[in-house]
Amino acid sequence: STLDRSSAASDVYKRQVRIPGTRLSLIKTKMLPNDKRDIEAMLSRGLGAAVLSTLPLEYGIHYASNIINIVFAVIFTTIFINSILLFIYSHRRGHQP
Repeated sequence: STLDRSSAASDVYKRQVRIPGTRLSLIKTKMLPNDKRDIEAMLSRGLGAAVLSTLPLEYGIHYASNIINIVFAVIFTTIFINSILLFIYSHRRGHQP
């Protein structure tokens, strides 16, 4: 299905592009390994998706508001998950972020 392909593409992007790119950009920094892992754990915020989700409304496509609602729900969910993950990771290390 389309959702399965989208999920697979997202997973490939995360494993093949985002995490290695983050590690590469942090090679010469003097950050602690735990801090680097926190940066890798950060999920995308979806600003591009939010902006693009308004295009169907601009073009007068039926049910475009549903697309916007779904996109914003996904963005807020990823922000919520990210907050929980950072909270858990910081408490495993014994300090708060």
